[in-house]
Amino acid sequence: MAVTVNLPRPHRPLRWVLAALALVALVLTGAWLGRADVLPVTTIRITGDAPHVDVERLKARLAAAIDGNFLTFDARRVSRAAEALPWVAGASVRRVWPDTVEVVLRERVPLARWGEGALMDERGVVFRPRRLPPDAGRLPRLAGPAGSERQVLETYRRLNERLAPLGLTLVALEQNARRAWRARLDNGIRLQLGRGTPDARLQRLAAVYPRILAPEAARIDSIDLRYPNGLAVRWKDIDTETHG
Repeated sequence: MAVTVNLPRPHRPLRWVLAALALVALVLTGAWLGRADVLPVTTIRITGDAPHVDVERLKARLAAAIDGNFLTFDARRVSRAAEALPWVAGASVRRVWPDTVEVVLRERVPLARWGEGALMDERGVVFRPRRLPPDAGRLPRLAGPAGSERQVLETYRRLNERLAPLGLTLVALEQNARRAWRARLDNGIRLQLGRGTPDARLQRLAAVYPRILAPEAARIDSIDLRYPNGLAVRWKDIDTETHG
């Protein structure tokens, strides 16, 4: 059985008065809650594994970015303030009742050095910390014209895949202003790869390296792969080249 009970409605003028009072109360409550001295943020908690981040500098940036109280501050603005620091790859912000802002950091992981004084992460993003970490010298060195960062990184990864069966690794790769490629192997041999896509030239090296060049690798200074159908070897102990 369903029963409906109709309650008496207030007269229309009374309803208008009640609605107006409710609206005024809402506006006053909103204005009160929007005041900076009501529910102020008193604590900023920074978490996450980010040992390279300058914590004092970060705290100053976060404090300046909190432009309201606990309810009204712009979380995205706080996140952007953290992400403006070189080592910060991402920052998530959440409110912890009643007065704390928690910022969880994700630090950039350097994959390579880029040019002079900069680092590159695994996504090809270049960042420039105030000081390079002590282990930066062990990272491969990449370089290229402005805007070529991701292309250089992708080429570095692709060429290393081709070199892996030979037991070799690139420790440096550079594309110069003329878009020509130069590289250096972990055994010290320098490679001239020319302009365009260097994959086919490196494949030519892979075809002859194990049988012909590997036994003499310690004597090789550089290999020029810019020839259409061959290569030239410069030896360390004699100032001549061998063409093949």
